[in-house]
Amino acid sequence: MLGLAPNSPPDEIRRVYRLLVAEHHPDRLIAKGVPEDLIDVATDRMKAINLAYQALTRPRQTPLLTADPASA
Repeated sequence: MLGLAPNSPPDEIRRVYRLLVAEHHPDRLIAKGVPEDLIDVATDRMKAINLAYQALTRPRQTPLLTADPASA
């Protein structure tokens, strides 16, 4: 989801995560006047981004790597 390898440096993981959050955060999209249906898609994408970030920053919790964002 983040487009990074599991062994990426923490600074790179954090940088990519913040870029994706800034791009897909529903509150920012609402402020830009994006249609509601696209905001729903962005919300689902944010959940997936957060799960990927958690999986990369907390590798001891391997079930997150295969977690389905729709079930979160």
